[in-house]
Amino acid sequence: TDDLPDFHSYDMRGRTYRYFDGEVLYPFGYGLSYTTFQYAALSLSAESVAPDGRVRVTVEVANTGSRAGAEVVQVYVRRLSPPGTRAPRWALRGFQRVQLDAGEQQSVIFDLNGKAFASVTEDGQSVVLAGDYEVCVSGQSPTRTAAHVCARISVP
Repeated sequence: TDDLPDFHSYDMRGRTYRYFDGEVLYPFGYGLSYTTFQYAALSLSAESVAPDGRVRVTVEVANTGSRAGAEVVQVYVRRLSPPGTRAPRWALRGFQRVQLDAGEQQSVIFDLNGKAFASVTEDGQSVVLAGDYEVCVSGQSPTRTAAHVCARISVP
């Protein structure tokens, strides 16, 4: 709690997994398991996506442990904003639960539409801003210590 801002302000900067810049003790999606998972080979179906377009996100998820287990595979998007802007660090845009036996690997596919890259303006409007974005897939919100894979995409 020492890292959280004073609650006299309702500004979201520094609060929740979407805006907090520090290293959190339990990232969004954190959970205990009797096995471990690895993410690899993230690919996007396009290098750019229009606000009314679609992009397919494919990732390989492997159970690297010695027991069967379930993993909630999560896809996050963030705008690589200029410094000083109020864009969220991460926005959860999809998830799928997969059950994998020990040593098993599976491709997981997400279809994102252009609205997945939208931000909410101060007046409450949802807009897709042109620029570069990062798409990351992980079992929890991406942090410096969480295993995740990322790729860049642009919105014209």
